[in-house]
Amino acid sequence: MIDSVLADDLDEVSEWIKQTSKYINQLVGNQLGMEQSWSLEAAQEQERAEQAQLQTKRGADAGAALEQIKDKEQPA
Repeated sequence: MIDSVLADDLDEVSEWIKQTSKYINQLVGNQLGMEQSWSLEAAQEQERAEQAQLQTKRGADAGAALEQIKDKEQPA
């Protein structure tokens, strides 16, 4: 009788370990997925910032070029 109780308890413990292991694996997978998502978002934000800086520089360069053209066109 004691052997059957112990066997049942071992089965319950074994099942609990399996379920806990699955849950932990899901948590780890979710964490990795979130970290990848955050890395992607950070990279995309960096790209947007770089593009904005390039557009600002292009605008400034175009303005400077326009001023040079105007200066050359004006009689001395």
